[in-house]
Amino acid sequence: MRNVTSTATTPDEAPLLVGPIGEVAGRGLPSALDPVFPLLLAITDDELAAAAVRVTLALARSKGAIPTVVRAFGEDQESEVIVSPFVGAVAEELFSPEFRNERRDSLQKRVASIAGDVRWRFEVSDQSPAHAVVELARQLNPGLIVMGLRHHGVVHRAVSRDMLRAVVRSTRLPVLAVRPELLGLPRRIVVAIDFGAASIRAAGLARHLLAEDGEMCLVHVTSNTPDYVGRRITALRGHGPGWVREEMDRLIEDLSPSAGMKMTAVVADGDVRLSIEGCAQRVNADLLAVGSDYHSPLDRILSGSVSMGLAHTARWSTLVVPSRYDE
Repeated sequence: MRNVTSTATTPDEAPLLVGPIGEVAGRGLPSALDPVFPLLLAITDDELAAAAVRVTLALARSKGAIPTVVRAFGEDQESEVIVSPFVGAVAEELFSPEFRNERRDSLQKRVASIAGDVRWRFEVSDQSPAHAVVELARQLNPGLIVMGLRHHGVVHRAVSRDMLRAVVRSTRLPVLAVRPELLGLPRRIVVAIDFGAASIRAAGLARHLLAEDGEMCLVHVTSNTPDYVGRRITALRGHGPGWVREEMDRLIEDLSPSAGMKMTAVVADGDVRLSIEGCAQRVNADLLAVGSDYHSPLDRILSGSVSMGLAHTARWSTLVVPSRYDE
């Protein structure tokens, strides 16, 4: 039987909310992914390839993903200042058809060594990884982009972080950044909920990715700290002290968890990032799902992005879902 629970760490005071979720949930959640959907797997290095390939294989077998694999050998412009002292220039032979074929064959063999003989599409590019992914994403319009994510090592972590940021901002598509420890469908997911469109979509996509016997924890953090979200929130203090918890439970119902899934709603008070990270640590999460609402360059200068800040720690595999990916 489905386990739906709600816990809270806030006092019985009506919190400050981002718009009435009922307006979203009442219409029903948008479909997370089509029954069959294109998936773009970006391989940036061999060390991060195994987990990303295994997750992609699980999505292909059980969720209807049709993968295209891309590997780029150009230099990432956003990271070249950090990386260039440690790597050489790309050889001119990269541009020859023979070299491309060799690289494509090598990529196919690398994937086959992990996933077996799969009938996926394979592409290589002489562009930077970020540019290659963005260009191919515009051609394919995938339902999901999968890439590796590194935590240890300052240089390589910066490369992963910059690529994730560039792909999310340029494509406005959901990106699943996979840590080496995630070898299949996630079993313990923490979703940050601010009641904005992006976080609702992140919850819907996270539920689609969750293993059938997995657990998902939805976390809403109330905070009076002004930020780009704070400027568009609505004070719904007249709804009573239990309003947030009721809406979180309604969201769980709208997510329609299967019989083997467990979903929990948590309401916390304090620093948004620290509260969400604390929850992820407590439940030993293997995926953190966040929405990335569009905001202007001025907003980013004033407050930054909580969602990308969480992703940049690279402590958990991370699903980043922009607010406008389906437009």
